Amino acid sequence: MLYGTVPFKANTMTDLHKLILKGKYALEDTISEEEWDLIKKMLNRNPSERITIPEILLHPWMQNIDEDIKFFNEQEIE
Repeated sequence: MLYGTVPFKANTMTDLHKLILKGKYALEDTISEEEWDLIKKMLNRNPSERITIPEILLHPWMQNIDEDIKFFNEQEIE
């Protein structure tokens, strides 16, 4: 959502699966430290260490979200 694209990019599905399993992704340096931290925790390869939904909602970056932002348009809501 921060970039408008996916974190893993490859030319073939096989290569994409390998990148995902290895946890290899690249993030641009245009995001904040809080954004970087949240993404890193969400993409942690170890499920027992991966951030949970309640933890995501409590993450500092999530606390800075403008409540007037509309995530879905009317058509998507319907």
